Amino acid sequence: MANSSPAVVNEITGRAWIRNSDGSLTELHQGSKVPAGSDVVTASGATVSLQVENGMPIVIGEGREVAVNGDMTGPLADPTEAAVAPPSGTDSDRLLAALQAGRDPFEDLDPTAAVVAGGGEAGGSSFVRLARILESTSPLDLAYPNPSRGDVTLPRVSGAALSGDGADDGDAAGTPAVTPPTVTPPTVTPVAVNNAPNALNDAGSGNQSALVRGNLLINDSDPDGDPLAITSVSGRPMTPDGVSVLGSTGGTFVVQPNGSYVFTPGGQYDHLAVGETATSTISYTITDPSGATSTATVVVTITGTNDGPVSSALSDQSGIDAQTEVRYDVSDRFSDPDTSDKLTFSATGLPPGLSIDPVTGVITGTIDHSASQGGAEGVYSVTVTATDPSGASTSQEFQWDVTNPAPTAAGDEGATDEDNALNVDAENGVLANDTDPDGDTLFVSQVNGQTSNVGTAVAGLGGGTFTLNADGSYSFNPGSAFHSLPAGQTATSSITYTVSDGEGGTSTATLTVTITGTNDTPILNPDVTLDDQASNDGQAIIPVDISDQFSDVDTGDKLTFSATGLPPGLTIDPDTGVISGTLDKSASQGGEHGVYAVTITATDTSGASVSQDFSWDVANPAPTAVADEGATDEDNALNVDAENGVLANDTDPDGDALHVSQVNGQAGNVGTAVAGLGGGTFTLNADGERRAGQ
Repeated sequence: MANSSPAVVNEITGRAWIRNSDGSLTELHQGSKVPAGSDVVTASGATVSLQVENGMPIVIGEGREVAVNGDMTGPLADPTEAAVAPPSGTDSDRLLAALQAGRDPFEDLDPTAAVVAGGGEAGGSSFVRLARILESTSPLDLAYPNPSRGDVTLPRVSGAALSGDGADDGDAAGTPAVTPPTVTPPTVTPVAVNNAPNALNDAGSGNQSALVRGNLLINDSDPDGDPLAITSVSGRPMTPDGVSVLGSTGGTFVVQPNGSYVFTPGGQYDHLAVGETATSTISYTITDPSGATSTATVVVTITGTNDGPVSSALSDQSGIDAQTEVRYDVSDRFSDPDTSDKLTFSATGLPPGLSIDPVTGVITGTIDHSASQGGAEGVYSVTVTATDPSGASTSQEFQWDVTNPAPTAAGDEGATDEDNALNVDAENGVLANDTDPDGDTLFVSQVNGQTSNVGTAVAGLGGGTFTLNADGSYSFNPGSAFHSLPAGQTATSSITYTVSDGEGGTSTATLTVTITGTNDTPILNPDVTLDDQASNDGQAIIPVDISDQFSDVDTGDKLTFSATGLPPGLTIDPDTGVISGTLDKSASQGGEHGVYAVTITATDTSGASVSQDFSWDVANPAPTAVADEGATDEDNALNVDAENGVLANDTDPDGDALHVSQVNGQAGNVGTAVAGLGGGTFTLNADGERRAGQ
């Protein structure tokens, strides 16, 4: 029975090795384990003694290469199974007796099968089962002997017994002993059983930027000595060109069919500090030609090396003399790939009064009040350096521009009315509320952006004129620019001015004066004439707008209109200044022979007013006579009463009672017969009655 347990080297003289599947050799030592199926190679003059638990010992001599298989290391035989049982039974006694008497057993006994006992009364036979053949093996010859097959002929005897060692034991009755024949055992061929290969875990190591190489099959074995092949790596099937897989924590493994592999970290372990380690793992599966498989892993240990810190550009900075609470954090522009490394910061060339915290990388302090006078015209070249614990460093440069702090000019205000000038002395002038961080003496250097405007009259933005002096005193003259302001309303006018500290620092502010309006009387527009008007009694006049005759310089001041002497029936709208209405039917009887003297007055909200006169001539309106018609025959006269006479369709705008005052242009024809133009006679009375004669 084959034994798949590994053998252990009990004793070794000289040098011996196990040959790996790629042809490389692994040296053996006392106590080394030799997997079943391994090829053991001995050097000249060397011997190796192997022992398998519950198995037979194996001794390999010098200069040999022997495949140690399971049959060699099979279990020891049970001596009770290997002993030859002494013959017993009637046939055995007869056989022994014949042999002891010197007779031929085949003449005295019936032939039978190759068994000790015959077939019995029914004849026939049973099979012989070969349980075990025990042979000794020369210590230096590992090939089992293969004896030639021989036929065994047993004489038919009875009454004889054979001991296990072939000696004649005899018996108490003096039965003679018999020497058994020599038997040559037949050749036995064992049935081969495939044993699975044994994949052992592998390990490799390297630094974070180095390639790691190795062979996965170098420590794998097959008990049957079968060649091994890799079928898959981390679940990906092997190809003739190899397979590439990602490691468990990073990096890339490229494995070839012959078991060789290369691990590339690929920059994924740059975060490791010096001496820090990480591992990346893959699994692989091997197979033998019979399809049996085994799986193992390879673990690569990556050791960190120092990576120098890195940095990016720092932004330029600016400041002013005596600037306080300066803070500039440069740490975010520096980093170290080794995540556990702590950087230390230093700086050179900082403006006086500033320093950098070596731990945090924050630049703080108060800039010296005269720092602008240093550097290159106040510009400092600063170098910041970050250093890791291993001494590697990186630096960045930037500029820090320090200027003289400018003064602060605050806006100023003044006030006056539209008719009066404003004068302010230096103590209360524009410089009274302006400041300078350095305490420099300030003066006005420009007005409205011009140096030449200092001390001279300058037009204000909004009207009036300003005169601003270098010591901050000023005056403002509104002139006539603000007469349009209604009483109580305001307007502003302003100029800009620049103060200087004499050291290059300036600041600009605005001087604003508020002007309050006073009331101005309404006026008559000189370019507009109010014409005299003429109308008839009872006439609905076309509205007359007289508002454009008046105006008020106070913009927004509303005028109220009134009128005296208007003809009866007419009125004026106080808000719009429009005269409208229908003249009284007797208006022509008033005034001076129907002519009215009218006065229009415009009054502002403050009660100031102005008036304008014109005349309105009213005449009596004439009646309207409409032609009349009548009809009769040649034999009859036509008589029409007053109700239906000629006045019935005549009208008068005033509604006056009408009468016929003339006939054919003569007042004397009224009420008398008058020859008609065409024949006959007409008598037309004053009330409009008429008669027509033949």
